[in-house]
Amino acid sequence: SSDDSDAHSQGEGSEKKGPPRKQVHFIERRPTDILETISLPFRHILASTKLFLVGLSFPGGWESEEFKKGAPEAFSYILEFLHQHDIKEVHELRGMLSDKLIERLQEEKPDPAFLNRERKVHFE
Repeated sequence: SSDDSDAHSQGEGSEKKGPPRKQVHFIERRPTDILETISLPFRHILASTKLFLVGLSFPGGWESEEFKKGAPEAFSYILEFLHQHDIKEVHELRGMLSDKLIERLQEEKPDPAFLNRERKVHFE
């Protein structure tokens, strides 16, 4: 029966441990990646503190709740733009993306398979 085949494929007496894990593959590594990864918590605290101080000094200058609402929408807009337009038109995103990122996108030309994936963006 199908129950027997499931038991054999999982091993007798083994229990399921939630959904299958997805493997993550790094395409490119730089020597600085380890340092950047280790320093990430410190850099996050530093950046959060700076934004908090901006909010205190300039009321309305930084509102984290507004960022949480707007960032996923902006990210989705940019991905949709890249999906629908030729990479040569990426300069139209000036003001939304840094000049350095625009140059990098033009050099690397994102994989269309990545841009065509369905995705949900959520910030907490």
